[in-house]
Amino acid sequence: AQSSRSVDPSESLQDAYEQGRDDDLTLLDEADLTDVAIAKHLVARHAEGNMYTAIGDLLVSVNPFSTLTKAGYSLVDPLVAEHYNNTDKLTLGPHIFRVAASAYAHLRSRHENACIIITGESGSGKTITAKHILQFSAMVTPGNKSAAAAATRPGSARSGEAVKAQLVASSTLLEAMGNAQTARSDNSSRFGKYLEIQFDYAGGMAGGRVTSYLLEKCRVIAQAPRERSFHVFYQHCAGALAGAGTDAATAPVAPRRNAEEFASLMHEARRVPGTDDAVAGREVLDSMRLVGFSGAEVATVTRVLKAVLALGNVCFLEQSDASGHHSSHAAPGPWLGEAAEALGVASQDLESALTSHCLFDPLSGGGGGNGNGSGDGGGCSGSSDGGGAETGGRDANAVVKFLRAGEAKTNADSLAKECYKRLFDWVIDKVNSGTDATRFGCHLQTARSEGPAPIAAGSSATGSPVDSSRAAWARRGSEGAAGGRSEGGDGFLSLGVLDIYGFEILETNSLEQLCINYANEKLQQLSIALTLKEEQAKYAADGLDWRRVDYRDNAKVVAALESSRGGVFALLDEAGTLSRGLRLTGPGPASPGGAEAGDGGSDGSSGGGGGSSSGMSKRRGAGPFASALRREFGIRPAEAGSAPPTFGGSGNSSKFTGWDGVVGPPRNRRDLDRAFCVRHFAGAVEYQYDGFLEKNEDSLFHDLADCLAASDLADIAGMWPKELPAAGLAPSSPSTNAGATQKTSPSGGGGCDFWSLMSPTGKAQGRAPPEVAKRFLAAKGTDDPAAK
Repeated sequence: AQSSRSVDPSESLQDAYEQGRDDDLTLLDEADLTDVAIAKHLVARHAEGNMYTAIGDLLVSVNPFSTLTKAGYSLVDPLVAEHYNNTDKLTLGPHIFRVAASAYAHLRSRHENACIIITGESGSGKTITAKHILQFSAMVTPGNKSAAAAATRPGSARSGEAVKAQLVASSTLLEAMGNAQTARSDNSSRFGKYLEIQFDYAGGMAGGRVTSYLLEKCRVIAQAPRERSFHVFYQHCAGALAGAGTDAATAPVAPRRNAEEFASLMHEARRVPGTDDAVAGREVLDSMRLVGFSGAEVATVTRVLKAVLALGNVCFLEQSDASGHHSSHAAPGPWLGEAAEALGVASQDLESALTSHCLFDPLSGGGGGNGNGSGDGGGCSGSSDGGGAETGGRDANAVVKFLRAGEAKTNADSLAKECYKRLFDWVIDKVNSGTDATRFGCHLQTARSEGPAPIAAGSSATGSPVDSSRAAWARRGSEGAAGGRSEGGDGFLSLGVLDIYGFEILETNSLEQLCINYANEKLQQLSIALTLKEEQAKYAADGLDWRRVDYRDNAKVVAALESSRGGVFALLDEAGTLSRGLRLTGPGPASPGGAEAGDGGSDGSSGGGGGSSSGMSKRRGAGPFASALRREFGIRPAEAGSAPPTFGGSGNSSKFTGWDGVVGPPRNRRDLDRAFCVRHFAGAVEYQYDGFLEKNEDSLFHDLADCLAASDLADIAGMWPKELPAAGLAPSSPSTNAGATQKTSPSGGGGCDFWSLMSPTGKAQGRAPPEVAKRFLAAKGTDDPAAK
């Protein structure tokens, strides 16, 4: 909110934002540089209304959960942005605008890419901060007068101001589709994002590009108490996205029912305090139009949203023949038809793909894909000699596996999650097609000032495919920020903003939390390298006299997770391979999970909601993974129930055994078969085995991919490429496989600024501010009584 401009703001802003001794922790007396003193200092500044504190080039922010002002102006007022951009940074106090202004100045003066890394726990304000950096860049950059301004793409002319408006609008759209209300935050990002803001050599904003990492798609089918699914579903139910088409053929599909009627929304119309979903949805619709979505493309978004919600309500009835073979079919109701109509496929084809599975790929003759842990031995298998289980494109000699009701429900949930993930990737690709200056040949012809040779902003969006598995996104997010110089020739400089999940310790932690925390371990490793290792190596090389700073290196934690020989992720992949082999060799016993997953009662009908996920885990368990983990890390039952883990240990063994290393048993002996513990740099986290194997595979039967690839709607068919991998599983979407762009290399001359965030409360009504000090000290392993 902007206040009235009754007086010249320059003098008042200078006084309000002038740097003071307490603003930078490196200026404190040595006696005040203890863990306890630093934590108390942050708490005291928070109580005085100072959310920002500097540690040299690093910025620490404590989320105030309110709008703060200084000298009558909001902290993010455009005038404040101009003040930080035009004033000597050494005289200014800590602020996110100082970080952004320094990165922008670095980019212009050295003609080098720059990167700002935003990290912190959930609820600390990372998303809004990334938005502030984007808004700062839009407010202070000059109008684009270069050749890029004159370049055009079909249907629109590009100008500097149009580019800025599109980039800001795209953040609103992605926030609606990728953010959700959680127990810690009302607007938590549930995906990782790397935003490249592209600049020409005159300093004008030329475009932008977004790369996403690991959307939390399990949120699509179920949410924890007091949490919501992604905002866009509730905006869709409020009717905010309807009516944007230009004719009946392209008009978006209006919702027919309220949020309370959908199982995937937990049959609740949960609301975010202070937010009207209908109003927010109209803003999202305006953003889509501004970015360049046509009426038909908006219709595609609403169609997939409708299909995802309808799939969550599809129930299945089970039957068996005289020989005891089980099969299932969709229960009477409108939901299957609504999903099929929205996706542009025939109802009978969708039902067949959901309730049966072709075990052999009719195109290659190889084994069919086995996804979602439905278990090939759990139902009736047989040859489809023209029977009702055949769908279009199936070979007459293919062996068809008929699924039980619980397995069919798991299939429907998997399809709903994958549909939304592919829609999300498709939307990001559409956003990039409207904002990425490299996509439509806007190569700059401006006169370049004397200075270093230009550095390209990144590899082309059509780069070669990369690993898109459960940990690849984390490596791409963390290594991208520390990667080498770009080899592309697009002629732009980029200011990268990395905004990923913060470190998470929840009541129940699964593979998602392990990947998130692994990414944060990598970022911590990068921070240590830039701020301690490299600097002290330079001092030693220059022969300077300085007192060595000791620090805790988390290299052992990273190695325990990512090592290709005995690391946690390698063991998980190995266990998944073993599990798939066991399912493919012989029918085995009937799967009890077929009746458990989403089982609605004795009549064989399957229920909606999130029950399928747990049932899927029960069918397969985590036996191979748990056994391998215990063997590799020496986890023995006798060690269960020992004292809570603390940092330390000998650190001399390449095998991380028990509490003396990184991976060990849970605190409670009774949980030994259900969980394991990893001692991260930010604290010990217990992870439950349940669901690890299924989430790691995250595969989909190719029958469903074939069905959607044959959609009558071109946009939806395009989300499901027709080619089949060797395993017969649905391929990853194009935007997921796009080559990860290389960012700035700190060692290669680029700039890399870190912005760390600490949240004093889970929400405004959560813990008192001093709690941040207790949690900070607990993570640091401090036992000072003053901390309590």
